[in-house]
Amino acid sequence: TAHKNHIDTMPLVCDGFRPLTAEALRTISTLWTSQQTQMLANYGISIEDVTKAYSWLQGPHLKPMRMPRFGHVSAREKVAVDILSRCARRKVSGFGFSNAQQILLTGRTTSFTDTAGRQSRGRILITSSVADAESLSTCE
Repeated sequence: TAHKNHIDTMPLVCDGFRPLTAEALRTISTLWTSQQTQMLANYGISIEDVTKAYSWLQGPHLKPMRMPRFGHVSAREKVAVDILSRCARRKVSGFGFSNAQQILLTGRTTSFTDTAGRQSRGRILITSSVADAESLSTCE
């Protein structure tokens, strides 16, 4: 839905990541069951939308952040700080540069000031599965 709704996105890829090949992109539709396809359709998403989203995520216009899956947590923390810095530079909704400075300098924050000067919660969503090392290191 991020692609279809033009949501500002920063891909995060772990070491060992391999993008889908052109052949894999062409055969995405064969990986979805009819029930899964119907579930997507309930949200206004077609298999063609899924294919376009994968192409968009792997495209040259999005600069992915790189994260090591293993090793010391400080390497992953550095990537998290880099993500916050990129959010501040991109003027992510609800996230101003002063917010990034507060987080980067103190390591904590409870609310953000939006462009109208109102206090609000940050609008950054990190979601994944913790079933494998790549997903777990991303969520950490």
